Amino acid sequence: MDRGTPRGKVLYNYEEQEYVSDELPGLSAFYRDECGNAYHT
Repeated sequence: MDRGTPRGKVLYNYEEQEYVSDELPGLSAFYRDECGNAYHT
């Protein structure tokens, strides 16, 4: 299938978007507090 052809919807970057590629850029950051709890931002 062509890279720019929509193939349905996916959850990406906390939004529902048209699925147009098998590879999408993304960046995640994690923070661990003094109690050891981990947070995903």
